[in-house]
Amino acid sequence: MAGGRLVRTLHNPYRIARAPPRSGENSKSRVEVHAGRLFEFNYIYNVIDYRPLTAIGSRMGVSGVTDTMNAGNWPVLRIGDAAPDFEARTTMGPVSLSSYRGRWLLLFSHPADFTPVCTSEFVALSRAADRFAALNCALLAVSVDSLYAHLAWVRAIHEAFGVTVNFPIVEDTSMMVGRAFGMIADDATDSTTMRSSFFIDPDGIIRASCCYPATVGRSVEEMLRVIAALQRVDADHIVTPAGWQPGDDVLLPPSANQAAVLAMPDDPAWFHRSRPDAEGLATGQK
Repeated sequence: MAGGRLVRTLHNPYRIARAPPRSGENSKSRVEVHAGRLFEFNYIYNVIDYRPLTAIGSRMGVSGVTDTMNAGNWPVLRIGDAAPDFEARTTMGPVSLSSYRGRWLLLFSHPADFTPVCTSEFVALSRAADRFAALNCALLAVSVDSLYAHLAWVRAIHEAFGVTVNFPIVEDTSMMVGRAFGMIADDATDSTTMRSSFFIDPDGIIRASCCYPATVGRSVEEMLRVIAALQRVDADHIVTPAGWQPGDDVLLPPSANQAAVLAMPDDPAWFHRSRPDAEGLATGQK
């Protein structure tokens, strides 16, 4: 269910479910302006904070960031949090994060255009775009460079590598999106820490994230694997082992009931039970 508070399901502590909102709760983050101040509503509660409207920093394309944060005190986003919504200019027109609801989204940032590591990532991601689409996962990039720098870089990549970047790149010159997602410290003067990835589910919930230094490129294969694994555990009461690939054996969550644990067969690995992935085998995935 979209909206509401996050709860853990009893049969599988690794899975996240959405409970219906309590009376008086809001189903998602939003902002409203009253008397020149920005009132913020978060994923669960009613009005929790306000700050001067000027703190939104809507210059150069980013028209709003909806999240629970004070000016100068940006949140630490964790797995299970609602991803902060925003609207921004991109290389493919205006985009809002909430417009991706209903499908998976890989939101990823990069430190700067026209840099070697970032270029290698964009070439690899563009070449794998069809594989992400097969997982019902959209791609959305973010960097602090201007829209026109993004466009020039996209053209340069096309001319140099014969690759078309077929996903939007957000213009975040104010660094508001980067700060809202915790990619950049509040006192940062540059974007060297912006090589982060957020795996966001169809309900707008952050399900996984990772952060790399500016000098190390990310693995597109690992990004695809994480998306596939998250979708697989959502579909069944199982978990995935280290290095799992679609079609590999899956693990059964350990029982949380003492009687059930004591009744198990005499197996020294009772806490690590695997089985063939019937769903993966049925679909021919491997």
